[in-house]
Amino acid sequence: MFVLFTTGCGLIGAQPAKPVVKVDVPQVDGGFVTGQSISMQVAAADSEGLARIDVQIDGQPYASVAADPNQQTFIVGQSWTPDVPGSHIIQAQAVNVKGVASDPVNVMVQVEALAQTQDVPAQPVDVVETEPVAETEPVAADVIEASAGDTLT
Repeated sequence: MFVLFTTGCGLIGAQPAKPVVKVDVPQVDGGFVTGQSISMQVAAADSEGLARIDVQIDGQPYASVAADPNQQTFIVGQSWTPDVPGSHIIQAQAVNVKGVASDPVNVMVQVEALAQTQDVPAQPVDVVETEPVAETEPVAADVIEASAGDTLT
């Protein structure tokens, strides 16, 4: 005799289907630099419906965008402005309405420091010699006498 036990989800040990997610970071002429915005697009799909898309940058939560639970596909546009040069990892993960998360997808971007403006060498200045001017003593018309409590106008 053979007995097959099932649960509400199907066969015992069967894993529910995971959503899928994709991250697109378009390259820009000259590469990415600190202080300039990086645009990204995150797309997810799941036959059960999507709950949200979570984005992390360098392992830190950056954005969590809720989806309409009736949506089987969801596209989110995000931008991020790096302030530190180097390699950075943008990670996205989708979660469906049953709480099942996709495998995380990582995209690495290289960010260069914003080029500093070059110091322009100082142009020579023409020096014109003049005769020294003698210091003058103040004359009585230049001196104003005031007492404590007086208001000057």
